[in-house]
Amino acid sequence: MIGENQNKRTRLRQRLVGKWVSTDPDSRVVYEVVAHGKGISIRVFDETDREMFIVERQKWKGNWMHFDLFVPSTKWRTHNRLTLLGHKRALCEFAYKEEWEREVGAYKPAKRTSLRNGAVLIGKWHSKNNDSPTTLEIKPVGRKVVVHGYDAVAKRKLSLLDRGWDGSSLRFNTRLPNGSCVAKSRLIPLSRNRLIHEITMPDILARFYSSKGAAAVKGSNNRQ
Repeated sequence: MIGENQNKRTRLRQRLVGKWVSTDPDSRVVYEVVAHGKGISIRVFDETDREMFIVERQKWKGNWMHFDLFVPSTKWRTHNRLTLLGHKRALCEFAYKEEWEREVGAYKPAKRTSLRNGAVLIGKWHSKNNDSPTTLEIKPVGRKVVVHGYDAVAKRKLSLLDRGWDGSSLRFNTRLPNGSCVAKSRLIPLSRNRLIHEITMPDILARFYSSKGAAAVKGSNNRQ
């Protein structure tokens, strides 16, 4: 039994090992999984300028890996999970946090507003550092709240799904432009005019075989 489990672990490791690139033609990030001893590790870099990202807290189990990334040039931090989907495909979900603030003049709830139904978040919100082109508007509807989103760059409303208040945060999903993937969001109140927006984005990766192969993947426009 121990031998069978070890063989299975070895097979899963070998399936993850290699270079992976995003199927999004705008992405230039390369994920390289390397075997060493009985384990594996990952390095991540930008293929345009060869900037190496700092990888921390790696954990491998079966067909997935957890790791944190820090991008020195932008000071951007993400928590990542890479999951094998097949021999040639993998899913990399990366989560990050942004501080958002309520827009001046937007509706503010009364001081005694309860957290019970999310009414504390009523108003219009945007990224504090203008890192995101998205704005959110949260409105009361009966005893509940609903959230609407708008992308200023694409000049379109966002398709928001599965909205709900869990007692301490407002959760919702956003269907991405091509309709095949969904980003997950969580809004956590910090104060009357500040909140944390936790975002988890999906990225479909393809196995990298050669420069020619990578170009073919990028050119496929198989965006998530």
